[in-house]
Amino acid sequence: MLNNDKDNSFFPFDLFKTGKWDIEHITSVKDKIPDSKQHKEHWLEDAKDFIEDKNNELKNKVINCNVINNFDEVYEEVIAYFNTHLKGDDINDISNLTLLDSETNRGYKNAVFPVKRMTIIQKEKEGTFIPLCTKNAFLKYFSEYPPKMSFWTQEDRENYYNDIVQVLEKYLPSQKDEIKNE
Repeated sequence: MLNNDKDNSFFPFDLFKTGKWDIEHITSVKDKIPDSKQHKEHWLEDAKDFIEDKNNELKNKVINCNVINNFDEVYEEVIAYFNTHLKGDDINDISNLTLLDSETNRGYKNAVFPVKRMTIIQKEKEGTFIPLCTKNAFLKYFSEYPPKMSFWTQEDRENYYNDIVQVLEKYLPSQKDEIKNE
């Protein structure tokens, strides 16, 4: 908001202060497996809709998954599928974190990226305050040409991180400034 001289919007500090907020993982967290049979079935149904048709083998595993016997195995494969465009497993890096109201975050559990994206867009349409940077991350605002809309890619993470650094450089002293002041 501060980067745009023509923007006259203000951060709603009242909503921030009175609301409940979570640090949200943009990419699904592999070790937060849905717990109940109903949550597992719902999670599979949501994920299935975003698995590309060219990946019929995985889609069929999701469709035919017995949530009592082999959910964990299929869950791991689906998470791996949606994370194929990422390097490393550092899900707690700032390039994979954003701020989201706790109701939205906990409402979609550990959904895959495109389900989170769709939910955030819908919540904003309904009037839920979504912090600008969070919305921009899920809209892939930081990537020049985001061809993989159903995936949070390594390029998306790097661009998001670089934007955070670029914005903060204006407000935080650099290490060079700190050395000069000593």
